[in-house]
Amino acid sequence: MRQSSVSAVMDNGVIQDENFRISNLVNGTLALKSFLWAIHCDARILIIKQLVESPKSVKSLSHNLDELHSVISFHLRHLRNNQIVDFTQDGKERIYRLSDSFLKIADPIMELDKLMNYKILRRRNS
Repeated sequence: MRQSSVSAVMDNGVIQDENFRISNLVNGTLALKSFLWAIHCDARILIIKQLVESPKSVKSLSHNLDELHSVISFHLRHLRNNQIVDFTQDGKERIYRLSDSFLKIADPIMELDKLMNYKILRRRNS
């Protein structure tokens, strides 16, 4: 049985395994795909916008967005599974906030959202 050879390349004086780099690229692509899927719907974007302002309970989000508690919980579960939101327990209530990792990229995402809305409005008015 022939063993596959692992090739290494020199990158800025550091030897890197090509398979490792490809693996990182694939994992990064899958993470991006998962992230984009998590925020693909308007309801999740609205939840994120609410949480940018301040941490909120499901009840508060439900009231502010005029949406059923179960629908908000459904979307929060997807956002939580993709590490976009975290929560703290306050008695029986969960208080949701944007995760630290998401906060690092929140500003560019909100700018992109503004740009997309602007472009959509321009197309409608043309």
